[in-house]
Amino acid sequence: MIKSTIKHEYLRRVIEEVESQGDDPSIESLENLVNEIKHSNLIFASDIVSDGMNFPSVKIKDKDFGLLFTDMDEFHKVFPNNEF
Repeated sequence: MIKSTIKHEYLRRVIEEVESQGDDPSIESLENLVNEIKHSNLIFASDIVSDGMNFPSVKIKDKDFGLLFTDMDEFHKVFPNNEF
């Protein structure tokens, strides 16, 4: 699949549904989110180097989180010049 054709409109709707429920989302909404992620092609930002790949991350409360994107529009919001 070509990265530029990846679109996840349903995944976005499911994420918005979970977010709209605040700190206590329903089990059904969480199950919908997990199932959609299982069947999605997501974009993971990385930089290819001679000995492998470097993955940018965000550190929150001493934990590192990788960056996943639902489509290239979302990717370009963070990396407008395709540096990863």
